[in-house]
This record gives sequence, structure tokens and C-alpha cells, in this order.
Amino acid sequence: MRLGIFGGTFDPVHEGHISVAQAVCERLLLDLVLFVPAKNPQLREGKLPQATPDQRSKMLGFAIKSHSKFQISSIELNRTGPSYMFDTLKEIRKIYKSDAKDTYLIIGSDVLQRFEEWYKYKKIMNECTLVIYGRPGNNGATTTLPDFLVPYQNRIQRIVGEEYEVSATRIRELLLNGESNIEGLLPEVENFIKDENIYIESEG
Repeated sequence: MRLGIFGGTFDPVHEGHISVAQAVCERLLLDLVLFVPAKNPQLREGKLPQATPDQRSKMLGFAIKSHSKFQISSIELNRTGPSYMFDTLKEIRKIYKSDAKDTYLIIGSDVLQRFEEWYKYKKIMNECTLVIYGRPGNNGATTTLPDFLVPYQNRIQRIVGEEYEVSATRIRELLLNGESNIEGLLPEVENFIKDENIYIESEG
């Protein structure tokens, strides 16, 4: 099985996330893309997601329901204590019986320089093929690999997708200001957010 793993807070999930998953899925001929919402992100400087794990999972469900190759994995949400991608990769590979070369970890080129801070990043590279996705203004096809990743360059794929000027941070700001019909936010997700009164308080 050719398996993509797309981790993130998805707070909230938006069309940019879906666009990334679609581009990678099509380019690499993946059989399945797993969206893996993080419970307590370890590199967000103490900032926790504003939406609860259950709310973020439900929003993801609305966003991917029309995509037959997309699924949600609650593996990190169900884990007690700190949660790291290294552990997630090992568990997912065991569940899906996927080879390391056919397991694709999707990250944005904007986090590439910080990948060295990930827990056991060297061992992560032995568990998967790293997919670097180029985002607006940050071309993943031309970004120079950091020195620490050069030894693994044969385990790295680069993909550049369409430009999509949307971010979860901006969406939360617009929701806080009472905006509706927000560009990049799927209508079902927006309706759920408003029904649940999510993002109505400042992050502080």
C-alpha cells in the first residue's frame, strides 16, 4: 500500500489542507491519505488548539467525506502523554503493513528548517519517505535542503502545488470578528464551528 500521512492541528481544517492532500495523492499515486490530528503539538511553544480533539475530528470528517482516498486517524488523539510523529509512524506502518519506502510523511516546506527539532528525526527518516510540499511564496521544488537532511535526500520527494492563500490563523481571526462565508473554509465546517461556538475568544 502507498500510504500518505498528513499530520497537523487542523484548527480548523480548510481547503488549503485538502488541496495539499489531493496534490500529493495524485502526484505519488497514493492509495490512502491519513489525516492525523495532533493532540498536544510538541513544537507550538505552549499553544494548544482552540477546538477540542472531538471538534477537530468532526470538522475533518466534514472536509474529507467526498474524498474516497482520505481517512482520519485518531491515533495521536487517543494516546496518553506526549505524542510524537516517530511513534505514530511506527504504529501506522504496523497497522497498515506498509513499507517505509511506500509510507509518505507530508510536511510543508515552511517547517523544513525546524524538522531537526522533531523527536528522533533521524529515525523518522528510516520509517518513511519525506514529502516536502511547496506553499505560496515558498517553492518546495527549489528550497535547499538543510545540511542535516542531505544524507537522506534519496528518501525525500518534493511537490509544488497550486497557490492557496489561506491559513487557519487568519480563519480564526475572521471568525472571532464575526465574519461569515469565509474563503477557504468549507460551508459545513463553518456551520459546525458556529453551532459549537468555537473560536469566539481571542487566543491571547
